[in-house]
Amino acid sequence: MNLDSPSPRYLLDTNIPSDLVRYPQGGIATRIASVGETAICTSIIVAAELRFGAAKRNAPKLTRQVETLLNAIDILPLDLPTDHIYAQIRLTLERNGQPTLTADDTSERSGSRNNKGLPQQALVWCTTTI
Repeated sequence: MNLDSPSPRYLLDTNIPSDLVRYPQGGIATRIASVGETAICTSIIVAAELRFGAAKRNAPKLTRQVETLLNAIDILPLDLPTDHIYAQIRLTLERNGQPTLTADDTSERSGSRNNKGLPQQALVWCTTTI
């Protein structure tokens, strides 16, 4: 994992890898291919949520799919000063009038969905260099 990379990285929240597991040849896979797999990462929290979901369903095939995905992308640790950085990014977004809702909040409030049932906003990618 190269955290010093000046290239933008795309930090995936839970809904994106979940959709990728369900639709491995879908629009998200196409988008990842367009930016390159090395530009994709997720957090340790998302990895834990995905693994919990697979374990809760007691589905060996789903567990294998989740593990395959997580083994293919960087999983970023959660470490201090992550909380301070998060607060500053969210404050900046709010001050600039940009939405800061989570994908879950958005899906409850938005009737705008793509062909896989995800809210359109879920396909907007974070381009903050991390």
